[in-house]
Amino acid sequence: MSKIGEIIKTEKVNEGQKARYPYSDEYETPQKQGYVFDGWKFNGQVMHPPFNDETQNPFGPINGDTNITAVWDKIDSLHCETTRYTLTCDGEDLREDRTLVSYWLSTVSGKTIAEGVEIEPVVDSDVEQYPIYIISGDDRVENGKNIRALFVAPNEDSHEKYYKFKAVTNADIYGIQMESDVITLVQEGKSGS
Repeated sequence: MSKIGEIIKTEKVNEGQKARYPYSDEYETPQKQGYVFDGWKFNGQVMHPPFNDETQNPFGPINGDTNITAVWDKIDSLHCETTRYTLTCDGEDLREDRTLVSYWLSTVSGKTIAEGVEIEPVVDSDVEQYPIYIISGDDRVENGKNIRALFVAPNEDSHEKYYKFKAVTNADIYGIQMESDVITLVQEGKSGS
């Protein structure tokens, strides 16, 4: 994890040669606890990643000692939402309007970030829970949000089935552990069973 004011990389360049960082294989996105890397500040202008083509070098030409400063965007909150909380007993594996779960990070500047956010089940000893869907359903990213389509099997029992889950951050990426509010899905029981 980077610390405030920490030098991330120093590179000595001989006259007539080009600096390689951040275009070389050594390049790694800087990390700082509780923040998202947002680019490099050079000559008063912020350059946003990815930087993967030295022919489009946003920093050049550099003809002397130069400081390029990392720009950070503070993580503000973690979100988890669903398109519905009550599911029918019929199941949803063939429906076009499957239940969708969205989960993402928000930053102070208003960005939405899907990377480094995961879903995990929540065990509640006070409520008898049943696994009502396969949590590894259709996944995609839209507008910086993870979207998961849930595949829900039919409920052949007369009692309701419950599933609780939450979004969590990957502490290896952001250096902090955050959790969203817990989402509870309820699947109706089959009548007449």
